[in-house]
Amino acid sequence: MRTAAAVFAALACTVYGAYLRTGLMKRVRVLRELYTFLREAHTRILCLREPFPQMLASCAESFPALPFLRDCTAACAAGAALPEAWCAAVRRFLRTCPLTKEEAKLLSACVPALAAADAQRIAETLALYTENVQMCVRRAEAQQEAWGKLCIRVCGAVGVLLGILIL
Repeated sequence: MRTAAAVFAALACTVYGAYLRTGLMKRVRVLRELYTFLREAHTRILCLREPFPQMLASCAESFPALPFLRDCTAACAAGAALPEAWCAAVRRFLRTCPLTKEEAKLLSACVPALAAADAQRIAETLALYTENVQMCVRRAEAQQEAWGKLCIRVCGAVGVLLGILIL
C-alpha cells in the first residue's frame, strides 16, 4: 500500500510540473498569435484601408489561440459596441489564459484605444501595441526556456522525495 502511495505521489507531482509547463507554453502561443494578429491588423488597416470591425471579422477564424476575437465579432454582430464587446470578450478569455497582469492590461486596452480614431491613427497605435507585444513574446519565451523544464524536474524531485518519505 505504501509503495502505491509513493508511486502516486511521485507521478502526481510530475504531472503537476507538466501542467505548469503547459501554462508557460500556452502563454507563449497566445502572445505569438496576438503579435501576428496585430501585424495583420496593422497591414490591413494601413495598406488596404479596411475598417477595423470588418478586419476583425475576417481575421477572427485565422487565430485559433485567440478565441476572444470570435467572441468579440459575435457580440458586435449582435449589436454591441466594439470597445465594450472587446473588453467583455477579453475578460472572459483571461479567466483561462495564463497571461501576466501587464500582458492582460495591454490586451484589454488595445481596441478601446482605437475606438474613435482614423485609419492613420489606428495604424500608429497598432504599431505601438505590436512592439509592446513583441517584447512580451520575448520575455515569455525566455521564461518558458528557463522555467519549462525546471518545473517538471523540480516537481518530479519533490514527488520522489514525498515517495521516499511515505515509504
